[in-house]
Order: sequence, then C-alpha cells, then structure tokens
Amino acid sequence: MKVFYLDRENTLSVSLFSDVTNSKELLSSILDGSLKLELYLQRCGISESSTYILAARFNASPLEMEEVAKLINGKEIDLEELKDAC
Repeated sequence: MKVFYLDRENTLSVSLFSDVTNSKELLSSILDGSLKLELYLQRCGISESSTYILAARFNASPLEMEEVAKLINGKEIDLEELKDAC
C-alpha cells in the first residue's frame, strides 16, 4: 500500500493486486449492492476477467485498507509494477 498526502488533512491510499481470481464475484457484489462502495466520485472499473485491481480510498486508515485487501483474492504487489500491468 502506498499513501499519498494530498494536503495537511487528506490522503489517498492505493494498493495494487495481481493474479486476482475473484473479479467475477466482486463485480457481482458491486452490481447487486451487497458490496457497498464508499468512494469520493464513486467509480468502478472491473470486468469478470480482471486479473489486476487497483484499489484506492481517500482518507482511509491502515485498518480500512486491510479490510479492502481481504475482499480481493490476489497478491498485493508494488505500485511500481502498474506500468507492466497496462
């Protein structure tokens, strides 16, 4: 996880996951409303076959980011590897 300090009060926490195996289930949970997204400018881009997921939250605590990571069946990798995922 990487934390970006936007100003004195706001942060953006970002985690990158590879080898994700539950994209279909995550998408289904988002669409049926059982997975609530609490995001600023709520947006989601995921398909049933996504193997990489970039999870980002504004002003998230480390515990909140751990909870996000528990939802994703994949391997958390260094954010620097994002350039190879595209």
